[in-house]
Formats: sequence, C-alpha cells, structure tokens
Amino acid sequence: LAAALAAHPEAIVSAGARDPEAQSLKDLRDDHPNVQTVKLTSGGENDNRAAIVEIQATAGQLDVVIVNAAIGKYVAPLVNTPISGFRDHWEVNMLGPIVSFQSVHGLLLALTTKVPIFVLVSSVAGSMGHYLSLRSSPYG
Repeated sequence: LAAALAAHPEAIVSAGARDPEAQSLKDLRDDHPNVQTVKLTSGGENDNRAAIVEIQATAGQLDVVIVNAAIGKYVAPLVNTPISGFRDHWEVNMLGPIVSFQSVHGLLLALTTKVPIFVLVSSVAGSMGHYLSLRSSPYG
C-alpha cells in the first residue's frame, strides 16, 4: 500500500512501523524519496505523539491516514489463552485505532484545501458483519 501511494511523486508518504529501520522500509525509502518512516506502535501513545511531531515538521499536514495494524497472536481456546494475550489484542486492535485517530485529528482538521480522510483497515476476523467460526479466543 505504501509503495502504491509513494508511486505518486506529489504525495508525501509517512509510513509508520514498529521498526522503521526494517529492510523493506529502507528499500521503500531508497526507491521513493517522498517516503519517510516513523516509529509507530499501534496503541502506543508516546510513539503516536512523536510520529505526529515528526510528520508535522516534514509534511506540515495530513490529508489521508490509513490505519492498518492488528495482531492475531493467540489461537487457543478461551481457557488456555493468557490474560496478557487479551490485553495485547485489546491494546493493539481496539485501542490502537482510537489512539491513532486522537493523534492525527489535529493535523487532519488543519487541512484547508481538501476533505481529510481517515481509513481503518481490518480483516474478516474483525468483521461484525460476517461471522467466522474461529478457534481463536480473542476473535471468537
């Protein structure tokens, strides 16, 4: 997704990742000078605040934000899933998008030339419209 967006030379792409120095992100930056990477952990308030400061300094604004982060670590019956596993899923999958929205809200509202866009991406496992009989306690 980031590579497709970066192919538009007028776009400035800020790609957030737990490890902004990952090789795939370095390759993306090498191929597209309009890409910056920022440390970003879904649900991490400090990472989100720091990323926004960095994005504001480089781009000055945000017109599109795409939140596409989730985990699905525990594939076990409810009785065998540690409480820490539920907390991990809650932090990343539930609170992560809220933290992201709260962090970018000001920069989205500062946009005066376009309508800002905030997109949440999920999987069918996170769908409330389609039921999957998953044997994964955090998802059902």
